[in-house]
Parts: sequence; C-alpha cells; structure tokens
Amino acid sequence: MSALAQGSQSSPARRLRPFTRPATPRVDGRTARGERARAAVATAYLDLLGEGDGEPTAAQVAARAGVSERLVFHHFSDLEALFTTAAELQLRRMLPLVKPVDPKLPFERRVVAFARTRGRFFERLSPVRRAAMRREPTSPALAGILCAGHQLARDLARAVFSRELAAMPPQDAAEARCALSAISSWENWDFLRRRERLSIEKAARVMVRMIRAVLLKADPPRKSR
Repeated sequence: MSALAQGSQSSPARRLRPFTRPATPRVDGRTARGERARAAVATAYLDLLGEGDGEPTAAQVAARAGVSERLVFHHFSDLEALFTTAAELQLRRMLPLVKPVDPKLPFERRVVAFARTRGRFFERLSPVRRAAMRREPTSPALAGILCAGHQLARDLARAVFSRELAAMPPQDAAEARCALSAISSWENWDFLRRRERLSIEKAARVMVRMIRAVLLKADPPRKSR
C-alpha cells in the first residue's frame, strides 16, 4: 500500500477543491499559495506515474513537488483525493493532444491517420491509465472521469467514420459503432502493446486492419426467422 494510503479514511466521493485560481476580483494570498501547492503535488504524482512508478510514496511525491510530507497530507488526506485530482489534471493535459482526423479524407488516409493519432495519444496516456485501472472499482469519482474520457474517445471515432456508419443498415451500424469503440479503445491498444508485444507501428497497423474489417467487409445476409 502506498504511504499516502495511510491518511484519513474520508469519503471517496467527497468533492475536491479545484486547484485553479478562482475567477474573483481578489484572491487571498494564502489561498493562492495553497492552490499552487495542490497543483504541484498533483503534477509530481503524475510525473512519477509517467516514469513508471505505479505506487509513489508520500516522501517521493513531496520530494518531487518540493514540499514537505506534512503539506502533502494537509492538501490530500487520502490517496483517493490525490489520485482523483491528478486524473482531472491529466485529462486537461491530454486534451490538447487530441488531433481530430478530417472525416472528408479518403477512407484509407483517414483510417491510417486515425490509428497513428490514437497510438501516439495512448502511449502518453498509458502509465497513468494503468494506475487508474487499479483504483477505478473503488473510486466513484475516478470512475466518472474515466467514463467521460471513454465517451469523448468514442464520439471522436464515430465522427471520423460517420460516412461509413451512415451507409449501413441501422442494426449493422449500431453493432459497427460498438465494435469501433472497442477497437479504438485504450484497452485494446494496451492489449496489443503488452499482451501481443507489438511495436507502436505494428499495433497501429492491426488497428487499421480491424477497423477495415468492421467498416468495409459486408456481413453475410441475415437469415429470416
């Protein structure tokens, strides 16, 4: 268990104070310093996760943030609070990296660009996402953040291939949308990279092949009952 987990057992669902400066005419200096400290601690935690440390201790986080361990516990009384705030920060960090693919491009150019873009995005996301998976079952707040991220990724994928989906019969299109969400998900990318041990380039090619199979290969006619 992380040393941070030894803090107060407060409710996991409690609301976190935002660490961005509030839009008010005057900000108390102590409040502003506190918000900067929270941001520094959350950033340090993310950086350690990104470097491969799946369970950073309070001492490691404090050293990276340049604060005392006491200050870490002052701002984040338990691991839930810290990780949820870090996940929110990670989501804001990653959003600028989302590069929409022009749905007007020819299909082959679109699907290759889409797979490469997803791959680059997932490679940056993976260290924090793996840590989040371990905590998601017991963290309603974190589960909500991950659900929002999944919905965004799903909607972007469907927008890129909207022409192909629109050309399908309704039932086929519904199934194809679900398949596309699974194929282009982080979970599928992680499977290809870690379980199949594929390189980034090969994993992207497999994603392209899977998307082609769903969107271009016609299913056999359904038997009438």
